Amino acid sequence: MVGGIFRESADRSEPLSEPGDHPTLREALVEAYPHYVASVLAQRGIDVDELTADAIVEGTGVLDGLLTTFERTPMVDQRSSPLELFREALRPVDRALELRGIDTPSGQGSGVPAWDRHQLSPGSSQVLGSVAHEAHLRWAVTKATAIAPLVNRPAVFLVSMGGDEEVVSALESAGFRPVSTIEDASLALIDDGVDGAGGLVRSALARNLTTVVYGEAIDDLRQLGLLALGVDRVVSRDDLVEQPSEVLPSLA
Repeated sequence: MVGGIFRESADRSEPLSEPGDHPTLREALVEAYPHYVASVLAQRGIDVDELTADAIVEGTGVLDGLLTTFERTPMVDQRSSPLELFREALRPVDRALELRGIDTPSGQGSGVPAWDRHQLSPGSSQVLGSVAHEAHLRWAVTKATAIAPLVNRPAVFLVSMGGDEEVVSALESAGFRPVSTIEDASLALIDDGVDGAGGLVRSALARNLTTVVYGEAIDDLRQLGLLALGVDRVVSRDDLVEQPSEVLPSLA
């Protein structure tokens, strides 16, 4: 009976959603998963026994969990693609086929993960059916739109006390992109109150970064010392938060 369910789904060219529906990306890919796997196995003449059926159910659950986390992650912070997560969720099926002693295909397919001995990974979302493919395209367009404004923003290596959200917001409002690694930055913004501020300033200057130091209360003597080191500007935190465009140097 279990095998019959998946053999029947293998004959379907599309998932169950109606063409006019617009399911979420998670819904579309999770729905497509068992049909895709059953279709691939049917094309290779592999029956879906109880072990494989259980693996398909497990993989569907894995994909649902991965995509639930994925859709809760802001697009700019997403480090994997939906298709990569779909491939990852095929591990239980690959494992089941290995336990069954099913012969692996010859050669290594393009873009197939090293663990995917049975080359189950889809090359694109097109093979998952039109509903899943369209949902994947909608996600891609939405992510591109979300990321586009950030691409050309100057990266600022920001070091602040306890992750100062007001400073982060001020930077973003002024058209900068805060980053946590100095390698990608063109400007360094360092809170004079953090431990090791002097060393961080010297590291930034050694990389020829435009360097700005800010603080709650930097006295005249400290300001002169920082400028003598080669710091471009020394500003108060209040000025930085209230008028970032005025106190930060233009990198255009």
